Amino acid sequence: VNAPALMQRAFVKVLGRPSGRVDVEVYARHCRTMAAGLRELGFSLPEPKAGFFLFPRLPDHLRRPMGPDDPGGGVAFSERLRVEHRTLVVPGTAFGMPGYLRLSMCVEPDVVEGALQAFRRAVTAL
Repeated sequence: VNAPALMQRAFVKVLGRPSGRVDVEVYARHCRTMAAGLRELGFSLPEPKAGFFLFPRLPDHLRRPMGPDDPGGGVAFSERLRVEHRTLVVPGTAFGMPGYLRLSMCVEPDVVEGALQAFRRAVTAL
């Protein structure tokens, strides 16, 4: 089952509109905002074109082995964000990509800004 496709069909009924259109521009805006902020901090990632996930590469100074389960430093940085800044991200090792993070942008605008602030504090503290 493709959950997003199923939900797209369900939204037609839920929204009560025959077109079943959902405004996804909010997700695109979140992705652009977060991507720009992360680039300013030294993360690298392509310009978002679609979807609501980002997969940024950690800056070089954060990409260091932190043990056998964290060859790229993403687990340690994710844990730092969670514990010290109450921000949840998924380390790239969960997707076979050490040294990367996976971020979901299907959140409220203030959550995106709060996450950017958390990233700024976490990066500058190191």
